[in-house]
Amino acid sequence: MNVKYAPGSEVQAKVLRLLATVYLEWDCQKFQEKALNAVNLANKECMSASGLYLKIRILLRCGASDDHIRGGLNEMLECEVSLDVCLSTVKLLMSEDREVLALEYLKSVCQCFESSPDLGSALVLHIELLLQRGKELLGKQKIEDIITGHYTGKQLTPQALASLHVILWDKASKHFEARNYSEALQWYNYSLSFFKAGQMEPNLAKLQRNRASCFLQLKQLEKAKEAIKEAERCDPDSIFTQFSIYKIAVQDNNAKKAAEAVNAMGLLTKCPVASEDRLLVSENAASNLLSLAAQIALESEQQETAMKALESLCENSKDDAQVLTALRCLVRLVLSTIEKSSDEMRNVSLDVLLPYLKMALLKVSHQSHMTAEQRTDEANWFRKIAWNSALQCEKSPDRMRDFFVLSYQLSQLCPPDRTLLMGQKTCLLMAAAASLELCRKSPHSDQTEELTQALEHIQICWEVWKTLKASGTLSSYTH
Repeated sequence: MNVKYAPGSEVQAKVLRLLATVYLEWDCQKFQEKALNAVNLANKECMSASGLYLKIRILLRCGASDDHIRGGLNEMLECEVSLDVCLSTVKLLMSEDREVLALEYLKSVCQCFESSPDLGSALVLHIELLLQRGKELLGKQKIEDIITGHYTGKQLTPQALASLHVILWDKASKHFEARNYSEALQWYNYSLSFFKAGQMEPNLAKLQRNRASCFLQLKQLEKAKEAIKEAERCDPDSIFTQFSIYKIAVQDNNAKKAAEAVNAMGLLTKCPVASEDRLLVSENAASNLLSLAAQIALESEQQETAMKALESLCENSKDDAQVLTALRCLVRLVLSTIEKSSDEMRNVSLDVLLPYLKMALLKVSHQSHMTAEQRTDEANWFRKIAWNSALQCEKSPDRMRDFFVLSYQLSQLCPPDRTLLMGQKTCLLMAAAASLELCRKSPHSDQTEELTQALEHIQICWEVWKTLKASGTLSSYTH
């Protein structure tokens, strides 16, 4: 071919690299020699980083010896390829189980780029590889060297520092999950070393929350308080910060502080919630935190605090099924106090119980996502609670009436059968009787209202009785 019309050396090298790649992908074992010849010719024609990298790929795929590959790596360093290419080569070596060669080459790369502002990327990769291979002690030594450099003018680039934080937090998180809390704290403290005193940043708030969690597990309450105080300074409007404050308050048995944190969490449920560690983030993430808060208090036998968390959940959750579950829990907690309380305290507990049942009636009535069977189960459960509560109000006709009326209203959400209709009839008769008793004890000005209510209950009771009679189930009751 006339040299005048021959393609340039760069084009020839590119074609040869493509040919070498074809041999590599086709059958490297069969065409090993041809692939190497093609890439060597390409590098001879026009040396490039892509050609040198391709040569290493071919040597690795063909199972070449470490010495043979080492020659290709030295060639890369001599040709002064970029740091990014060198680091990609290190990762390639690791992926092909050439760990010794990779770490040896990485050490040489760090020496070659010692004065480069991007050296941090190589140092961070070195740490990552050491940790992946379980060499934590060596990894920690490298991290401590970087921390020393950070305060002596050898700071990492923002990108390299961000990568290092990810590595440190991941390591800490794994130790925390394994319940190695002291170890987790050490990794979080490494991360903290790179933040300036007084720095304001959401990531610092999250870091301090994580440290506080470690201190809590280690029963170092005062240090947990210090950490969460810093988190609150950086990000006071985070529901996760308030949740951490709540956890500390529960462990400190500080009901007032816990209640304040619950109130703050309730207000923050109206704000979008960002991701935090492995917490499932959804529309109900904030409500899920309130549910978890209640669980934490119950595990610590702090019933009053748990009830505040559940009440906040009921007020703020948009998930009616979640609210009904919380209401069931609240009802059980109140009932557990009624069983062992005096008459006076029993009335207080019944007054607490009533609004829970009213909310349950509202939620079951308007729950569009329930199946008919689920609606019946929920209504029946709360109906029976209202009935049994009414029976405990012998000396309090106003409470008795309210509970019997609620029991009747909840029964209306269930499929009617003879037993249910008989229950409705009894509820209405008892409610009417309670209204008449209240009328008898009321001032003259209030008697009209009580009599009107009694008449309404009797009228509805009459309609229920007619339904029972029409269905043929009252034959033994009509005489």
